[in-house]
Amino acid sequence: MKRTIELTLLTILSLLMLPNAYAANLLTGEVTFDNSTNLYTYTYTLDTTTLLDHTVNIGILQNLGIDWSHPLPVSHTEPVLGDWIFKMTAGGLSNSGSLNIYGTFWTWEHNYFSESVSNVGNLVFSITTPRGVNTSTANNYFIYNGGATTGPSENAGFIEIGHIVGPEFINFTPPPLPVPEQQVYVMMIVGLGLIRLIRFLRVQTAL
Repeated sequence: MKRTIELTLLTILSLLMLPNAYAANLLTGEVTFDNSTNLYTYTYTLDTTTLLDHTVNIGILQNLGIDWSHPLPVSHTEPVLGDWIFKMTAGGLSNSGSLNIYGTFWTWEHNYFSESVSNVGNLVFSITTPRGVNTSTANNYFIYNGGATTGPSENAGFIEIGHIVGPEFINFTPPPLPVPEQQVYVMMIVGLGLIRLIRFLRVQTAL
């Protein structure tokens, strides 16, 4: 019995000592669909009680490449505190193994100079878009908290990385280079032949 209690205590202590060992995810999400508009609304709730300082970013991966051409959502909402900015960002982590998350994000960024983000409980954010639900299980969101030390060694500020309900991924690939038609090749050959003929005639004239 004593041995079992000791093992249980050791297990609890080891879990408490793990980096990023939160009781639950700081960010939770859900999605709804409006039949009248054919739009999806993704709603996220952020638990701010354990955040270390006022530098906070929430990024929802929406494009697997760094591509700025896709428009922002039809609409978005932020907390009524008035100190959050919604924008598109790009980058992420590329050298963190299973924690890699890289591409273009729809991002809520907190005003670095405001104190209202800290210890205010749960904050609600949303994006409304025609894009359906992403069915991939790959990491598709991050929470960045400046000054934090529990994230990956590449950037310890990324305190939470994982999968959450979100829009389907888009990966823009550059259009293929046009392939010349056969007529173009014929014209190129004829043109090169004429150039060589002109040079030959000039040499003959010079002689």
